[in-house]
Amino acid sequence: MAQRSPVSAQWSHHPLPDVTLSGINCIMLMSSKNRAAKAHFMPNGFRLLSNGDHVLCAVTREKIMLEDLRYWSVEKQQAYSSAQISTQAALGKA
Repeated sequence: MAQRSPVSAQWSHHPLPDVTLSGINCIMLMSSKNRAAKAHFMPNGFRLLSNGDHVLCAVTREKIMLEDLRYWSVEKQQAYSSAQISTQAALGKA
């Protein structure tokens, strides 16, 4: 019977590192908190270009937490805080 190395046995139970542990992961999370992220907006999602926990609405400058981000323009590469504001921006009324 093949034996697993201690490292693979350890990671088989914990596939992702615990972000609450001290060290680099914790420092990265702390430095991203309350910081605006830069994002590249695509038709079906977005990709973060720089760390942060929110983006700013292009019209109102309101903080939009990344987990709440639903509206953006791929063409303009702008985020919007609501469907109404997104529509106004698309019609040139914002």
